[in-house]
Amino acid sequence: MGWLTVSHRIGCHDGVWNAEEHVCSHVQALKRVNYFSGQLLTEAEFRLEQEYHLELRRRHNRCLHGWGVVCGLEVGVGQGEITVTPGFALDCQGEEIVSPAPTVLCAPTERPVTEILYVLIHPSEEMIDPTSLVGAGTDYSRVIERSHFVLDSKDPTSAHVRRRGQWEACGKAHGVPLSRLRWIRRRWRLDDRYRRRWAK
Repeated sequence: MGWLTVSHRIGCHDGVWNAEEHVCSHVQALKRVNYFSGQLLTEAEFRLEQEYHLELRRRHNRCLHGWGVVCGLEVGVGQGEITVTPGFALDCQGEEIVSPAPTVLCAPTERPVTEILYVLIHPSEEMIDPTSLVGAGTDYSRVIERSHFVLDSKDPTSAHVRRRGQWEACGKAHGVPLSRLRWIRRRWRLDDRYRRRWAK
């Protein structure tokens, strides 16, 4: 009797395997450095080592926790400004987005073209700690992970699906929506009917 080996079995839903629908259909094999005595280590090896661990974390977040708010990031609207509390979220690529301090955004004051705005949070990075190079010039020795906020008339997650209590990540880079605002009586107000998405 022969043995049948199934190398890729992904996307189980209601007893039917559908690789196009499931987040695990985007999982790829990872490559890491194999260290040995006498090996010449360059910038490329250290970068690969970092990327390996970063992608492990992204894959874990994407496949096990989905995307959405983890904690905090509450949105408030005042006269001419939008406030966001500190907090933590996961985006569809599995990136961890941290906003460590309260944030104040300026709300548009003129009558908008669209009467709906979404408050989105995006991950970002900043190069810090400039260091003098041997010979001439400078470069940066550290990268700090930051976040930034965007007001957009479209929700980038409107077509996303929820399965088994979890919002599945699409794997693409886009912001995480925190709240929806509506233009009512010449000012922006929170839409109480909007339900934010939570990571599992």
